Amino acid sequence: MKIENIYQKYNLQANLRYHQYQVAAVTKIIVESIMSVDEKLRNSLIKVALTHDMANILKFDLEKYPETTEPEGLEYWRNIKNEYKKKYGDDEHNATVSIAKEIGLNEFEIDLLNTVGFSQGPTNLAKGDITYMIVGYADARVNFGSIVSIDERFEKTLARKKANYASQGKALDESIYNEQHNSFRKIEELIFKSSEILSKDIDDNKVSSYIDSLKSFEI
Repeated sequence: MKIENIYQKYNLQANLRYHQYQVAAVTKIIVESIMSVDEKLRNSLIKVALTHDMANILKFDLEKYPETTEPEGLEYWRNIKNEYKKKYGDDEHNATVSIAKEIGLNEFEIDLLNTVGFSQGPTNLAKGDITYMIVGYADARVNFGSIVSIDERFEKTLARKKANYASQGKALDESIYNEQHNSFRKIEELIFKSSEILSKDIDDNKVSSYIDSLKSFEI
């Protein structure tokens, strides 16, 4: 089934679809630039990138970001979120894994799916295999619809976290985020050491040129 049809089947919001397309585009750009990545592995990495946040509606604050509920409206997406909770539970990652299995990702691809996320950076780096770094790195390069550097992404994320903690009268322990940031810097070095391009070559224009073709990617 084409990924766009899968997104329709699982009622993904437009912004979530686009995020996954962007992450998949960054992934595709990277794997096409590394000669040692064969076609089968390339397809698995792109597949994981296209499905890594399938159930993220479970963690979305729909009321805080009403623009993400248009044109269907807030009540429509509240109902979709409740349906997800009833079927998959409250944890968005576990729900995403369940959906990935439903749509046919194999065990290796599920393993790759579990490598995505800031918190996985140090673990992925320790494995020493860029196969387990690429999709997580691609995800870290996408910030609210824009392609950013690793430094910019972590600066923005840390600023948001600090603001959230401050609003609760708390102070954020930055050490864990600094560790994640440093791990992604090293991951970037390892990826582009094997690549024919540079990290700065991946930008909004290049990524956007891949989106339409990814909509017909078969899962």
